[in-house]
Amino acid sequence: MATALSVVAIALALFVLPSACSTVAGFQILFFGALLLLGLASFVLGLFLVRRGL
Repeated sequence: MATALSVVAIALALFVLPSACSTVAGFQILFFGALLLLGLASFVLGLFLVRRGL
């Protein structure tokens, strides 16, 4: 689950990066999007670990 999420995140970053980095606003959107995705991934990982009982 987490690996699939990271693969999707990397593919999305590679797709969005060339067009987004041409402007500062695009870079800010990309940065906050990456932070949001990182938070979501850690939340999913934490939920998975809690359900596993670790």
